[in-house]
Amino acid sequence: MLELKHSIRINTSPEKVFDWLAELPTNYKAWHPGHIVAKWLNKTEDGVGTVFYAEQELGGGLGGYTFTVTEYEPGKVIKYKPNFPRSLNLSFGSFEVEPVEDGCIFTAVLRFRFGFIMPKFFIDNVYQHIKEEGENLKKILEGDNEDR
Repeated sequence: MLELKHSIRINTSPEKVFDWLAELPTNYKAWHPGHIVAKWLNKTEDGVGTVFYAEQELGGGLGGYTFTVTEYEPGKVIKYKPNFPRSLNLSFGSFEVEPVEDGCIFTAVLRFRFGFIMPKFFIDNVYQHIKEEGENLKKILEGDNEDR
């Protein structure tokens, strides 16, 4: 199994991170230049079971992904699993937020079942993408942060 993980400190509250993520279909394109479209296919009241669809460019290709939220703790964690056929290789993803003094640490995690057979350039592109998402989220939220 291959795990890609990126963490970044954001000078805002965990609640502001989650408020932003709660509006992901609206915020998706601003998050990363490779993001095309995103929408809720089914949104549950408590978050668990919510189904999300997204399209993005990655490594020169366009991909569509459907995910189901498996764990949702506001201000702390969103865990999700990709739906078939992506679930054959991508087994897990999460966004985790840890409070620290005057801010939080935002961590994105992706786990691949068969990462050992994936080309290095693809792994590098995926890692670069989640790193850029973290950096962009920091810029977006700190630019809008009134309580820094």
